[in-house]
Amino acid sequence: IMPLGLSRASVVSLDVDTLNTNSATVYAKLRVGGKKEMTQSRIMREVPCRLAWPEQQIEFIVDSLVDQDLHVELWSEDDSNLMIKCDTLLMQARISIVELVRSFAEGRQKAVRVRMASPLGRHQQHEVGAAILTGTFLPLLPMKPPSWQDAQALIQITVDCVTGLGPEMNGKTCSVRAILLSEGQVPMELARTAVCTAARAQVAEARVLHTAIEEFRWEDAKSRIRLLYRRGAKLSPEEMAFILTGMVTQDEAAKLMREVEQEEIRNENADPVSAVEVLFEEQLRALVGDPRKHGLRIEFWSEEKQMVIGVIEWSSLAYLANISALEDNLQAYALDGPCAAHGGARIYLKRALRVLGPGLKAKGKTKPYSPG
Repeated sequence: IMPLGLSRASVVSLDVDTLNTNSATVYAKLRVGGKKEMTQSRIMREVPCRLAWPEQQIEFIVDSLVDQDLHVELWSEDDSNLMIKCDTLLMQARISIVELVRSFAEGRQKAVRVRMASPLGRHQQHEVGAAILTGTFLPLLPMKPPSWQDAQALIQITVDCVTGLGPEMNGKTCSVRAILLSEGQVPMELARTAVCTAARAQVAEARVLHTAIEEFRWEDAKSRIRLLYRRGAKLSPEEMAFILTGMVTQDEAAKLMREVEQEEIRNENADPVSAVEVLFEEQLRALVGDPRKHGLRIEFWSEEKQMVIGVIEWSSLAYLANISALEDNLQAYALDGPCAAHGGARIYLKRALRVLGPGLKAKGKTKPYSPG
């Protein structure tokens, strides 16, 4: 799934009209999907009152305008326990992303008001305050800019799986991290996957969970790929898709080639315990500015040892930035490091760039929002 855009929002006003508490240390939490961001804490001395965080801009990557919502919450910090914090939800609201984007684009002040409700049972629909959000929505475009000099790019790394691990990795927890490399700067972690557990034939078994119809659809193409492999052919997904024109797309060819390669690995290994794999199926995303100025390192981590056990590195993203489609194919890369001791450790991933476009224009002249 490629993202549609980037939404930036600030809570310029949050009116607290009715609450059961009069004094507390509070913060606002904004959430879209699985990503959540919190504002700085504020002291709420009395109710009613007005809170605000106009200086703090929060960014969210938007995948769907119609299926995603922005959740706005006000939380009270738990100051009673130093070891275990149990913050309390005081107020909450929800607005669809499509309504938020429309308000940012069409409103003369680029602001939207959301009603805050109590989270407690029968008071769920009772308004206890209101929040004013300002911001903008920037589309992410799948095309090269006229010049990269002033452009901002988002990189998306699709981490599919890691295969060919040794038996010592069976049952061990792992993760993958993306590191941005910039000349003269300390490497910076962009994102990391969830922690997953390696297991024997994990990827192969997951791929079997196709319907019989889908298996039948691909079987003819896979049989031809197997034949080409047995004849010694070494082809890229692009070349395979060309040979199998009308049967598979380039991405489908890459997927089927990976499955056939896994079949060959399983056939070559008499001891099935050696076929240890990790299935991630996750996307890592981050803004990187001008991609030509940066390199990228993908690290395969052992969570038990808290160390890197496999790595692949690109000194520059210039090649990716110069591809017209701004993306490469899902393919296997050999990992260097301790996990490569058995000689077959590979990570399957795909890289893609999207260019941050201009914000949607409002109708007529706009002016900054100023709460009354």
